[in-house]
Amino acid sequence: DYSTEQFENYIRSSYATTIGTSIHELAADLISARIRVTPKEAQKMIDLKLFQDKIPRNIYDPSNYVSTFVPYVKDAIGWDMQAEQVLKYSDYAFGTADAIRFNPVKGELRIHDLKTGKTPASLDQLVAYAALFFLEYHIKPGDVEITLCIYQNGEILTGEPKAPDIVPVMNKIIALDKYYQSNFKGV
Repeated sequence: DYSTEQFENYIRSSYATTIGTSIHELAADLISARIRVTPKEAQKMIDLKLFQDKIPRNIYDPSNYVSTFVPYVKDAIGWDMQAEQVLKYSDYAFGTADAIRFNPVKGELRIHDLKTGKTPASLDQLVAYAALFFLEYHIKPGDVEITLCIYQNGEILTGEPKAPDIVPVMNKIIALDKYYQSNFKGV
């Protein structure tokens, strides 16, 4: 029992994940190739990428993503970050950071996340990525300065969690992984 407007909103939201994936792929390619883009170039590239990925043109407006996309790509390149880095504690505890950089000499970890949706995001997901990083590489979070950034809706949300913010998440990941392995692995 949809109205035309409700149906159109449903169709648009059904493409949201695909649009986000396409834009993330484009950003990762640019970051990996170390190519900065102007807003005008970004708009054209986003439009072309979404067209190539068969997103109907009336579903999106590429200009809606430019104010977030351009600074995200620029900053990731400027901080010499790796795009789309898998962080893995186990087969059951893992995630992919949109952009990450660890500088062991300075003891600095940066994780950036690009959000293409409208719902305001929190830094919780990036705290979990930091916890996975520390678990995977056996580094103590107290020895590292951590900067987390979410790029969304033309704004940058930044956090600088400390070890007391990260360690409980690490402990939770360890506990849930142990629980999974003892109760479900091989069952």
